[in-house]
Amino acid sequence: MNDKEYEVLRLKYDRFIRVTAIRLDIDNTMFQDLYQIGLIALYEAQTKYNEDKGTLHTFIMRFITYEMMDYLTIHSKTIRIPTSKLREAKQNDKFQLKKAISINTPLGEDGTIEDLIGSEDEDTSMSDQDIQIRARLRVEMDNLKPEYQKVIWMYSVLDMTFQEIANEMNMTKENVRQKYVKGIKILRDKI
Repeated sequence: MNDKEYEVLRLKYDRFIRVTAIRLDIDNTMFQDLYQIGLIALYEAQTKYNEDKGTLHTFIMRFITYEMMDYLTIHSKTIRIPTSKLREAKQNDKFQLKKAISINTPLGEDGTIEDLIGSEDEDTSMSDQDIQIRARLRVEMDNLKPEYQKVIWMYSVLDMTFQEIANEMNMTKENVRQKYVKGIKILRDKI
């Protein structure tokens, strides 16, 4: 890929890289690092792409997101909280999930949240209705029970299977699936 081709791609995906970096930078300290990782990932995605991996657009967006998340995993501190303390916090209503839910969260047959509220690559001058829908989606995500948020986040953002989530949350696979379906249904009904 020559410099002109990369520059065209960079201009096309710059907004996506910035928005993704902002969403993943929870404590507002790593934006520049994440942005640079996104630019490098864009170049790598273009060189590693082949047609049996899906569309170029989808591959690039996922590759960039995964590279940023991988960077955060490596450069973030992990704090393990004993399960007993988590249960106690949940019972006292002090437990809140502070993770962002991906715009690519599937909504079953209706597509993704992005399909519902519109792609960020589309017209940048959003209508008032689009702005209201996005705001409602954010509010409704915050209003979901923490376990629904966590299941949706783990399944949609971390690409974990229901079984992996079940193991992590000490639940049955079926219970995780039900929480996912119910959480998505609540979002779909509210929006």
